[in-house]
Amino acid sequence: MTMSTLGVFHGPRHVGTLRLEKQGRFTFTYASHWITRQDAFPLSLSLPLQEGLFPDDQARPFFANILPEQNIRRTIARRLGISEKNDFALLEALGGECAGAISVLPEGMTPEKLSQSYVLLDDAALESLVNELPRRPLLAGEEGIRLSLAGAQDKLPVKYESGQISLPLDGAPSTHILKIPIPGYEETVYNEAFSMHLARRMGLLVPRCEVLQCGRTSAYLVERFDRIRQGEEIARLHQEDFCQALGILPEIKYEIEGGPGFAACIHAIRQSCTVPVKDVKRFLEWIAFNFLLGNADAHAKNISFLYTGKTVALAPFYDLMCTQVYGKQLTDRMAMAIGKERRLDWVMPRHWRRCAEEMGLKAQVLKKTVLNMTAKLQEHTMEEAEDFKDVYGRHPLCEKIAEHVITRARETQSHFDLEK
Repeated sequence: MTMSTLGVFHGPRHVGTLRLEKQGRFTFTYASHWITRQDAFPLSLSLPLQEGLFPDDQARPFFANILPEQNIRRTIARRLGISEKNDFALLEALGGECAGAISVLPEGMTPEKLSQSYVLLDDAALESLVNELPRRPLLAGEEGIRLSLAGAQDKLPVKYESGQISLPLDGAPSTHILKIPIPGYEETVYNEAFSMHLARRMGLLVPRCEVLQCGRTSAYLVERFDRIRQGEEIARLHQEDFCQALGILPEIKYEIEGGPGFAACIHAIRQSCTVPVKDVKRFLEWIAFNFLLGNADAHAKNISFLYTGKTVALAPFYDLMCTQVYGKQLTDRMAMAIGKERRLDWVMPRHWRRCAEEMGLKAQVLKKTVLNMTAKLQEHTMEEAEDFKDVYGRHPLCEKIAEHVITRARETQSHFDLEK
């Protein structure tokens, strides 16, 4: 039975209380003992530390963005016997191990009361789990499993150590995220792995990732940037995506639906990051890389703030993938427009100038970032493709992505050259 009160915790410490009021509305209140702590921090830029109650329009976006989306959410809700629109009930069922350092637990339950253990998976058990994941997303409803990750792709938080995968139980922290292929789209696991490796070669800060073979299924394994080792312990770091930070509900994450664009994101970086100049530069490189990669799905939930002590910075980049390689199967309309232009192949120098103006930048700053990225991609993309092939064998899709990226880099550079 769904309760009307959920406790919100940072590690063992009680941070606040989430309540379900009449007509399904949320309220959130920080615990007074949390506010007075010297090491206290706000859950979100949209939920500043203060006494008093946050109403639904302020409280819901942060907590709703913790939950899975689309078909994953629908399948979980059916398994649990609750409405897929019932954010509160889903948080109650799934909120033990979430993105960041926050856990959401039923009333009366505290982290100290949880056993927090792991189940080691042998090869057969891992293969079985991977094969069952589409029918049992996040293993929802299984005894001791309370896991939540945002997004619309089948994935699972796991502990990965010495080449072995373990499943976290009763709120135990994970170290990695395991993703399986997206049905109907060729080799998405290798697409994401290659895109992330290429981003690292371009100098972008990204988590380490690899491809694991789970029986006949290839899976993408990526290290969590919101988890760190402290001796034998795994510690959680707080993070939030830009929809959470800006108080945007997940169903309107795309700019065309009312979600953030580049201007809103860069404003948040300037206002919030400890070293904004550094993170503005990183953000511009993220924009340029996604554009040249052909990633139309770089929306506000695919970029996050990471909180370490009193330091706020852009988190390492994640969910990088060449969507354009799938042609008409996926849209070529970008989640965030460049100078009002959303079509990947229609962006010209005038759009970059307008984009810079919208972000409060000199046009030359953004142009330099884009041209630096085009030069590096033309020089090093095929090197990365060869290195990737040496590790994972030949994958025609990755070769196609490499050729696509180089072509986009050359075309973009030629557009700027014509203006000289």
